[in-house]
Amino acid sequence: MHSRPGTKGSWKSACRTRRNAAENASGDRQLKLDPPLRPGLWVVRFSPNGRFILAQDETSIAIVDKDAAKVLFKIDAPDVQAAQFTPDSDSVVFLNDTLRVEKWSVATGKRTSVKEMVVFDGCSQSLLSPDGKTLVCARLYLHSDLPRVGLRLIDVESGKPFFEKPNFYEMNALSSNYIGFLFELEAMAGMKFAKLLVSPDGRYLLANVGKSVLAYDLEHRQPVELGGKLKGLEDARVSFLGPDQVYMVDWHKQKDLYPARILSFPDGRVLKETQFGGLYVRAVTKGRLLIVEPLKEYAVGVFDPGPAKVLAAWKLPAIDVWDQSIAAESASGGLAIGQLGAKATKEVALTLGPLPALGAAAFSPDGRFLVASMRYRAEIWNMDTGKEVSAIRPLHSVWMDDADRLFGQFPKHMDHDAAEIAMTLDPPNAKELAKYKKEDRQYHDLQYSFKPMGSDKATNYHATLEVKKMETQAVAWSRDYPHTTPVCWPAEDNRMVLAWDLSADTAKEEIKSHPDLQRQAEALKNKKKGLLIETVNPKTGAAYQQVVIPEADLSKGWNDQRVAWVSGEFVLVQGEHGNTVIYRLDSGAKVGEFFGEPVATDADRSLIAAVNREDEILLVDERSGKELKRFTLGSPVRLARIVTGKEEPLLVLTADQVVHRLALPE
Repeated sequence: MHSRPGTKGSWKSACRTRRNAAENASGDRQLKLDPPLRPGLWVVRFSPNGRFILAQDETSIAIVDKDAAKVLFKIDAPDVQAAQFTPDSDSVVFLNDTLRVEKWSVATGKRTSVKEMVVFDGCSQSLLSPDGKTLVCARLYLHSDLPRVGLRLIDVESGKPFFEKPNFYEMNALSSNYIGFLFELEAMAGMKFAKLLVSPDGRYLLANVGKSVLAYDLEHRQPVELGGKLKGLEDARVSFLGPDQVYMVDWHKQKDLYPARILSFPDGRVLKETQFGGLYVRAVTKGRLLIVEPLKEYAVGVFDPGPAKVLAAWKLPAIDVWDQSIAAESASGGLAIGQLGAKATKEVALTLGPLPALGAAAFSPDGRFLVASMRYRAEIWNMDTGKEVSAIRPLHSVWMDDADRLFGQFPKHMDHDAAEIAMTLDPPNAKELAKYKKEDRQYHDLQYSFKPMGSDKATNYHATLEVKKMETQAVAWSRDYPHTTPVCWPAEDNRMVLAWDLSADTAKEEIKSHPDLQRQAEALKNKKKGLLIETVNPKTGAAYQQVVIPEADLSKGWNDQRVAWVSGEFVLVQGEHGNTVIYRLDSGAKVGEFFGEPVATDADRSLIAAVNREDEILLVDERSGKELKRFTLGSPVRLARIVTGKEEPLLVLTADQVVHRLALPE
């Protein structure tokens, strides 16, 4: 049976009152996760006047009175960027992924303004100024011979740009292909390719891509000329050190350390020369201090660059300093408030919010175990009792086999190196298999990656697909792609799905050499728009089926949302209008359609479990696309699986950290 983490958070439906049981479900047996998985704080920030602190996790923002050590109010804020206090400390502002700007009053706890920004060609990376008046929009253009970055500053109130530089950064003929590859990789992975920094007082913006640097006065809305050593800013790690200084670390190592300087801003006078290690640096709200990360055995430290000394270290990464006051996430998930150099702290309890969309999660095939991971935490639970089996470090990906063995990719976390790990669950016992590299992707108990065939480093073209067994690191199989490489998608059983847009050279060549594919392609209304899908044995690479599917990319290549997965004899293709279309795998014939995203399938029962409204599960007949039943759960769906051999074979995890065990229709 196939299951997928969900949801993407794209369904717009009103929150509902929590129900004791799923609506339309007889015998809904619920299991509360004990203990629940607590979202970690990723932003802790003092207000400029030092009176308040915001503590932001993946779904909410708590505003805390520092002296009273109590929460004043909370804001539901899933999928938003780092929240900020305005320079006058009276409001909190933040921006979400759809460029919606909100402003909330600290005094009343009420929203005072909201603005839906419209940027027709989109922002690849964005930043909101602390006063909420300026949207910084960086746009990466990949569909030309050489990548370029445009930079635009937009007035939030009017929605109109007041500064534009379409070619802020342009690769030239002498730029290496490797840099171009990195740009593309970062864009596709959603990584930040531009350095965008704002001074602690909210006045100055520093923007940097490659060799291009802009300093801009946001208050007076005019560029600022950088002087002295700041002219070498593009080759450095840099952070503001108060409103009128920066700390700049050169990337060219000398012996074991890097040259570092404290510089006046914006004239770039050298105030102090020193040395620094290979850590990342970021500003505090007030003071000539920095947050550095990661440290050995600690996530972050408070660093005084004057004497080059770490003043405090903390196990969790969310931390800030205002003068001598320090605030950070506590071990229990609350907010610890204290003074630099003092051991005593006050702790503010933070209520548990809804579970956000999960980065990695899975029910075991027999339904006995659940593993779920967020940014800073992961846990495993026994589904017979709801009790925790083990607390583990965060996962990038996870899969469990029929023997309840867990295979996962674990990114670097604090002092733990990135690793691929196999783990038995009863009893829990972990074994490290290999180092985990970012370019490696997991499929079941296999890892796959693309290796460049040519002299450049690009892997989207002219590359080899290499599949290894995670347990032994032995190469299971490989395949050369002289032209476009495929994307890899899941299938319900022991198959892997490879796919190309029909415009890709590889797809064109495959179609030419197979008469059945030619007929399918010729039957399309638009012969250049669609997908070529191939299923293969993931352990050997042996090809099973190929089919042409008429699902076009409506994003023109920039943000392709199409995804397909195979269930039995059918291909389920999620389009770009919230719909899923069912096609036959042998012929490409359309057999049905429904609105929503599949989260679990069962080919033996010809069933699809899907989500349309975020708190509802639809059961759909795979052979027709007809809805069979609908369960209303009262909390957003986060994960589902159809389990064989169980009395209640549909397992659904919801955002209130309850697992629903629902009987399927006979």
